[in-house]
Amino acid sequence: SVCGRWPVGAGQCSRRVSAPWSEGKMATKTVSSKEANIRQRPVACGGLFNFEDLSVLTVFVYKALTGERLTEVRLQPSDPVSRLQQATAQAAHVGLQRVSLLFGSRPLVDGLATLASVGLSDGAGVDAVVTVPGRLVLTSSADGTARLWRAEDGTCLQTIDGHEYLVTSACFSPDGSAVATASLDGLVKVWRLEDSSCTCILDGQDYQVLSASFSPDGCRIITAPLDETAKIWCARDGACLATLRGHRDVVLAARFAPDGQTAVTRSADGTSKIWSVSDGQCLQTLWCGGVEARLAIFSPDGVMLLTSGSHQTALLWRCEGPGSCFTLARTLSGHEAEVSCGAFSPCGGFMAIAAVNGAIKICPVGEATGQDEQVLHGHASRVTGLAFSPDAALMVSTASDGPPRLWSTKDGTCVCALEGHDGEVHSVTFSPDGSMVLTSSADGTARLWFAEDGSFVRALVGHGGGVLSACFSP
Repeated sequence: SVCGRWPVGAGQCSRRVSAPWSEGKMATKTVSSKEANIRQRPVACGGLFNFEDLSVLTVFVYKALTGERLTEVRLQPSDPVSRLQQATAQAAHVGLQRVSLLFGSRPLVDGLATLASVGLSDGAGVDAVVTVPGRLVLTSSADGTARLWRAEDGTCLQTIDGHEYLVTSACFSPDGSAVATASLDGLVKVWRLEDSSCTCILDGQDYQVLSASFSPDGCRIITAPLDETAKIWCARDGACLATLRGHRDVVLAARFAPDGQTAVTRSADGTSKIWSVSDGQCLQTLWCGGVEARLAIFSPDGVMLLTSGSHQTALLWRCEGPGSCFTLARTLSGHEAEVSCGAFSPCGGFMAIAAVNGAIKICPVGEATGQDEQVLHGHASRVTGLAFSPDAALMVSTASDGPPRLWSTKDGTCVCALEGHDGEVHSVTFSPDGSMVLTSSADGTARLWFAEDGSFVRALVGHGGGVLSACFSP
């Protein structure tokens, strides 16, 4: 049987047509009585007769737990089961790996098998088991709050209200149990999500704090106050462990290396510095060029560092091992305008570098020729952000004007523009499973998009000011 649920309507009652198998058993197959004579024909099979579909099938997909209809899909009998699974995943707004299909009590596990071969006929019903993670979204806003949202339905679960001025950034701890918020009121606060309590306040008597992020083990937090220093704190009790001194102008960003043993800062003095996390000592100063360092990011394995100043080239540095200094590996030139931002792919095999004229260049991390590089054209102004999908098949870019763009990294084509925001987009990221894209905007909303085709899913509405950052729970 096929789930026992069938669409009811004019001319849509069903009847069962029996056809003998070669073993002499009887198989039942459900067909639409209205179209049984024109959509089915007898086909000789070992001297007996079977039935073979001639046109499209309509398959009804139901949620296994509730019986609610999720979608209906029109496919050819010769289409593989994977096509049905893909359509179901898109309807459920989840990744393909989170969908399992059942035909009666039988799992449809062979994605290459055809719909006809597994017994699906016109009007058949299948059950979909959709595994949805407890996916949360964290946003920070110019209204002085951060908010925690349930991504599946856009419900605001918690408003974190404890700052006197706009919240510049908010991030999850690596285990997802806590969040840290940074504000222009000069404070960073750590909040336990279980009971919404503030567990500690990082108060360095700073005028303003631009950003805060956890170390990979969640034990420390690094902050970039609006001065010539960065600070490292204990995430448990808020004690200041080290003040990173040495820059001659404002520190624009600070982040930990993937191993958590070192950190990098970039400054308006045109340099980036590598620091020891254990004692706060400066290990190395890298000249980025120009009047400010606009880019300083580690590769996922921490071996490479990509930097750039206010000029048309980026510099790729390599560290040979723990305790070694970074040495210049490549000078990446070719942009016709100043570099604005960059990103490594999650596997670290290639990188994207963008410029203030809207051009984006994707190139391998290793030595490459011009044939190995792609230049993406679509934005007309400064590119402000880049993010790769977990499998690096897609990339999203944001610019100071116009909507974000979704790109295929395979051939450099623009899949679509993510139309919908009414203000400049401040941040963009993919969900950990790669199925969703999350954007935040000056229009006061964050928005979720389906990564496969860029279709809009829902808006997270509730902030009273621009949304400055947005991220998914780990």
